[in-house]
Amino acid sequence: MDNTKKAGQEPAPKEKSNLFNWVDAGMKVIIALVGVSISYLGYSFQREFSQSQLLVQLEKGDTEIRAQMFGKITDRLMKPKSENDDSVLQDTLLVQVLALNFHELIELKPLMIDLAEQLDSRIKEIERKIQIIASTNLESSPSKIETLETEKEVKEKARSDLVSSARRIRDRQVSTLIHPFQKSASTDIKSGSIYYISVLRKGKKETNRCSVDDQEGKNGCLGEVFEIKAPSGKYSIYLSIDKAEWEKERFYVTLNSSEKKMIPQLPAGGKIRTVEECNEELTEGIEKQTSIQPWQKEFWVTWFDFPFTDNTVLPDGQRYGIYIDEICQEARKKSDANTISGPNAVRLAVLFFPEDYYPSRERPVSSKQIRDKLDHLKEE
Repeated sequence: MDNTKKAGQEPAPKEKSNLFNWVDAGMKVIIALVGVSISYLGYSFQREFSQSQLLVQLEKGDTEIRAQMFGKITDRLMKPKSENDDSVLQDTLLVQVLALNFHELIELKPLMIDLAEQLDSRIKEIERKIQIIASTNLESSPSKIETLETEKEVKEKARSDLVSSARRIRDRQVSTLIHPFQKSASTDIKSGSIYYISVLRKGKKETNRCSVDDQEGKNGCLGEVFEIKAPSGKYSIYLSIDKAEWEKERFYVTLNSSEKKMIPQLPAGGKIRTVEECNEELTEGIEKQTSIQPWQKEFWVTWFDFPFTDNTVLPDGQRYGIYIDEICQEARKKSDANTISGPNAVRLAVLFFPEDYYPSRERPVSSKQIRDKLDHLKEE
């Protein structure tokens, strides 16, 4: 009876030992897991910190390199030049490097236009010299002409490279704003859209290489007014090309904007004019407006217009830019008197920016603008 009572009062040594073993094993596992977790968290933090430090160092190094490049290029471009210093080729190369690396920060259109005009002037001067030498019929004339022809080709290539760089910059900026495969005119205000205007110099509107289909835009002639509806649906833009300097590849654009419900205030010409066949003479004799109308703008469009720096805003905040998408060459056909040699059509693009775009070059002038922009993003 005493043995039974003793057994009932004290737990079995074996069971007690098993319980302690389980508790001890569990504690060891927990401690090991905690240690592994702390090590992993420490490793993750160290890795992220190292990556952030590496990015900061890379950004710092890139900024220093860009700052040094910008300073050296601008110093060489702005240094005084002597009368006999013909450095237009070197300046053209420097401006291309400057534009390709800093196009989103500074407006380079005036500088690039000036260089293009200098190159055009040099090319015309060389052509004049060639004509003079050719008329002399001297023995040395062929060699002199050959030298001048080579010089002319170098100048023409420099101008072509300048335009090519401008188009690369334009395409880079557009692809940043709009999906590269989005060609048709879209009404999505959030994602932005591109609307094309094809203007023909002479001939039938639908048969030139720059023509577009109805999904992409409209085809027309010089002086014809095009109505372009903004993606917001509230405003329309009325645009016309009133003057074209085909050899210089620049076009004088007049545009106006008005609310959809208002009577449109049209640019030069005063009415929307539609013709089936284009003729440069149709623009002659059109009565110009005697005064600038509300929201009317007049400006030249060249290859050197870039969306990031050459854009404007409608009254409702919709931002848009206009640039040259393509200039099409047409060769004269002996059997067709309506075609002309050289440039015969231009395709302009009207780029409507995404709704949430905010230019990096602009700064809010008040705290209200910042709050309005933040509230706009929250609503999305």
